[in-house]
Amino acid sequence: MKQRFLFSGGLGNQLLEYALYDRALKNGKKLTIDNTLYNLVEMHNGYELDRVFGINDKTINHKGLYLHIIRFMLHFKHNPFVKWVDGNVSFDEVLHSKALWLAKCPSINQNIEIINEFVDSLTFQNIDEANLSLSEKMQSCNSVSIHVRRGDYYSYGMPIIGEDYYNKAIDYIKQNVENPVFFVFSDDKGEAEKVVEKSCSNYAFIDINHGHDSYKDMYLMSKCKHNIIANSTFSLWGAFFNKNPQKIVVKPKNWSKLSLGYIEV
Repeated sequence: MKQRFLFSGGLGNQLLEYALYDRALKNGKKLTIDNTLYNLVEMHNGYELDRVFGINDKTINHKGLYLHIIRFMLHFKHNPFVKWVDGNVSFDEVLHSKALWLAKCPSINQNIEIINEFVDSLTFQNIDEANLSLSEKMQSCNSVSIHVRRGDYYSYGMPIIGEDYYNKAIDYIKQNVENPVFFVFSDDKGEAEKVVEKSCSNYAFIDINHGHDSYKDMYLMSKCKHNIIANSTFSLWGAFFNKNPQKIVVKPKNWSKLSLGYIEV
């Protein structure tokens, strides 16, 4: 049976997984995307790569007995059938693994070269007029995206980045960007406004994309000239897709050490 990569997580994680999967295919590895885990656990907007980027690779999506087998295999972290692609696992380890399933989101740090080559191969699909209009506005000024992630992180028990980080990040931008205009993205508008209203005088809250249109926020982040990201692969990919050669990207100091020249505060 062909080896399978068990995709999981939201769009940011899926992009990391697909970057590794794509490189493995180009190196001759026989590998299939398996998105069965989305039948096991509700994760964000489900598997999105086909709809968001027009990626039409054949996928496996089974229920019934197969789903029970997956659940059983993943219950035992140390078994010969599953290779856990996390932590410090490198591309070479994935390429030479003989395990039936590869599972978990790969390390950003170990695979940054793959990601840099990968971003140019993707194009966001079905961007509507409202978002195109906003992207033009972002391109016409010294736009800076700010991602404040709250709602789902509370539910998952994930670390919440506090106001101190955003204050420092905004101050850094103000010192290095002339007349910045801040565009705020968040799943908790009330909390996000508390974060930015003390530090920003010129800002707009982006609140037009919801549910299955949420990916368009990543598109808009990529159209800003600079980015203040959260501890989130979603806004990190917004920064990856940002084509501005002079971009400034500010990230939380204690999250994902990246050798990309990003500013850590």
